[in-house]
Amino acid sequence: MNQQCPMCISGTIGPQGMVKCELCIEAYLDERLARAPSTRADWPDVLGAIRELHERFNANSIVPVAGEVYGKDPDLVDHSIQSIPKTISAKAMKLLQNLIAKSPNFGAKIKIVDSSYPLAYAKNMDELYALIEYLMSLGYLEKFSHAEGYCVKVKAPGYTAIESASILPKLRVFVSSTCYDLKDCRLEVREHLQGLGCLTRLSEVPEDFSVSPTVDSIQNCLLNIDDSDVVFCVIDQRYGPPLADGKHKGISATHAEIRYAIENKKPVYFFIRNEAFSDWTVLSKNPDAKTQWVEKQNKDSRKQWFDFVKEYKTLQLDSNISNWFTTFDSVVDLKQIFTVRVQQINRQRI
Repeated sequence: MNQQCPMCISGTIGPQGMVKCELCIEAYLDERLARAPSTRADWPDVLGAIRELHERFNANSIVPVAGEVYGKDPDLVDHSIQSIPKTISAKAMKLLQNLIAKSPNFGAKIKIVDSSYPLAYAKNMDELYALIEYLMSLGYLEKFSHAEGYCVKVKAPGYTAIESASILPKLRVFVSSTCYDLKDCRLEVREHLQGLGCLTRLSEVPEDFSVSPTVDSIQNCLLNIDDSDVVFCVIDQRYGPPLADGKHKGISATHAEIRYAIENKKPVYFFIRNEAFSDWTVLSKNPDAKTQWVEKQNKDSRKQWFDFVKEYKTLQLDSNISNWFTTFDSVVDLKQIFTVRVQQINRQRI
């Protein structure tokens, strides 16, 4: 029994999962993929890859179970995807990459038409336009009206961003923060950083974290810092429980991680929530003041939190670590800041 195409709702899926419709052209899906119910939700993304292949190379495609997409004709340019872009940043970078591929030369004007949105794995043209605006805000695209219609042009920083992503090894980012109160935040920024092409190091995610059975948990954290390129420290309302023993006895795991990173000349970037920074400013003037956000119920933890932030704020210029805070309001805001920081770091690595 034929079914409607799940991508464009205009064609049908026939025997062996063959898709025929005006938008998706013609594609042959692996039989197991086409029939397994658990993969049904992935069809729009897979067909998005097929449509991207057609728009960029004017080619039909075969989609094996592994998720890689190749042109049937060996003389055509191969196209492959190791993973479907899901996050805003990943979709935007995919769009930027595809626009560069469509540019005959640097500075070329690229017309955006109603069928362009598969280039970004966007669900519709509205999402595509939003991604174009996002790339413009980063200085990667220029948008303008043209006699031929709506056009964009990839600027030099856009070419540099794609070039650096292709030649540089993935940036390894250790995320340091308290876990109990920032669990959801940590998982969101992990997904976001991975969408930016980074390798993440989060202690609560087994696949991110290397564990040695011969050392304790804090020492494992320090070993993972050694294996990272940079440390992103997110400071919020909690200090964290003090460690019970060892070299870092009496301070929290986050405090120990940052102190270790600084001692070992590891680049550290600090991000502090606006409410927390406001409380720190109040405490710097009056240590006995009541806080509105930070450790409201625990005076000792509040003092340790203040001392931790002060230790960082009073770093000497020769420490090789900037004592500059970046403040944020929400995880949405934080992810945008992470995007800018990763791009800056990658430019410095070229």
